[in-house]
Amino acid sequence: MRQIDIGEAAAHLSQLVDEAASGDEIVITRAGKPVARLVALEPTRLHLCPGLLKDKMWIADDFDVPLPEDVLATFEGQSNRTKPPPTLPPPPTPPPARSAGRSGFPASRVAQSDGVGGPS
Repeated sequence: MRQIDIGEAAAHLSQLVDEAASGDEIVITRAGKPVARLVALEPTRLHLCPGLLKDKMWIADDFDVPLPEDVLATFEGQSNRTKPPPTLPPPPTPPPARSAGRSGFPASRVAQSDGVGGPS
């Protein structure tokens, strides 16, 4: 176990990481007191739990039945279409623009007023 001051550790961090990865343990000190330990990480292990997905997923009984010839041909890029693929309909035509009155709103939306306070 090697001890090294934090200032020196900062200057040589890459080298210290290589040493730790190879199995050495490095203790980093500040003012002579240990404050951190640099060690290699252990590889993470996948924890398998048998039966974890039981009754949560299933595979159909006919999963491995061969595909119909036309579907298989399409997957293989050998489709034998006799007619062209359908085309999308054209987008709808927008409604005609209305003319705006003095207020900037369409004339049909502007209430006529007698000037006293409410619509006439």
